[in-house]
Amino acid sequence: MKAYVRIFVSHDVTIHDQIDELKNYPYEGDQRSVRPSIRALEIGISLTNDKTSKWCEEFWNYCLVSTECIPMFDPDALSERLIKVSSENFRTYNKISATRLALIEHFHDSIKTTAINPKFETIFGMSQYAIDNASECLLNRTSTMISGRITVRILLEIYITLKYLISHDKGPECQLWDTYREYDYGQYSLIDSKYRENDFHTSTVYTPLIELIANDEKSVEFTPINLGHWDNLNLRKMSEEVDEKQLYDKYYDYVSGFTHANWGAIREPSMQNA
Repeated sequence: MKAYVRIFVSHDVTIHDQIDELKNYPYEGDQRSVRPSIRALEIGISLTNDKTSKWCEEFWNYCLVSTECIPMFDPDALSERLIKVSSENFRTYNKISATRLALIEHFHDSIKTTAINPKFETIFGMSQYAIDNASECLLNRTSTMISGRITVRILLEIYITLKYLISHDKGPECQLWDTYREYDYGQYSLIDSKYRENDFHTSTVYTPLIELIANDEKSVEFTPINLGHWDNLNLRKMSEEVDEKQLYDKYYDYVSGFTHANWGAIREPSMQNA
């Protein structure tokens, strides 16, 4: 395969070093600068060529078939990182397991009545839910995987929401804890009605339990179904109110991409640069 274009270069030593990098691509030089140079050179040549030329297409097809695919990231380095993370996960899991048992014990020591206590149940419930999510992630060694990112989002939302509830608690007459719970009772009521009306069946959803939770505190006929956020906010605004905007910025946008199947989240674990 020949390119019928003559390229003139100066006697500058630096230029000749670059020519050697092009000639020995991809085995010489910093490929982060060599690759853009090749692309720029190709564009420059194409401006002088017949626009109907198939040379560029044939060149890259030849490279695809005839050259070795070299991963950008060293597989051994990635393996070492995973081994290190797995070791750290095991130690953290043991600590969290002990915390989980202590939390359950503290719950039974603290409960004083069978009456509904929204604040008490919400704090213990959210704490237990956070620990269970973290435990699953660590036990199954998924902290660096897709489900691990989703777990980070869950933990972030629990932390900010609980901090928001506590910071806005104005005393025994505060209704915010009820508002938080009633919103989701309405959502469970809506889910239950959809499954009944459409005769849905899936192993993911145990409908008798959904119905039980929907009627947990009062009959679904008396539970409002609200749309939007339970306190007419969103997590970003809540994070600002509790001075956790920096934590929100650090994690939320990134991990949310994995929940919503955004292209960046698909691209990162499923494909690799070479």
